[in-house]
Amino acid sequence: MMKQAVRAIAENSRKYTPEGGSITFLCRREKDHVVLAVEDTGIGISKQDLPHIFDRFYKADVARTRGKTSSSGLGLAIVKWIVENNGGTIVVKSALGEGTSMAFLMPAQAGPKEPIVEN
Repeated sequence: MMKQAVRAIAENSRKYTPEGGSITFLCRREKDHVVLAVEDTGIGISKQDLPHIFDRFYKADVARTRGKTSSSGLGLAIVKWIVENNGGTIVVKSALGEGTSMAFLMPAQAGPKEPIVEN
């Protein structure tokens, strides 16, 4: 499910980052959690839209999506559900014309004590 969440965020970045822009994936451990972030240099999200992006069926300003494929407005709501149901939280930073950073903060788990051997 986390793979689906990352794919949805990456797809949003691809959709709203113009040609020549960049999308960066970051992953690091910070004390008791792992941070997975997707940062882009896309069109950004307005201050008015930002508090609502995880609401089901919410779609940002029509001008922002002009020329883009239509969406159901469920993608980010599903992402939030996946992350929170796996014990994580989402942090979003964005500004119009400056891009967006979306980070998942997930609880770190110790790896297996014994090597995993498959037959």
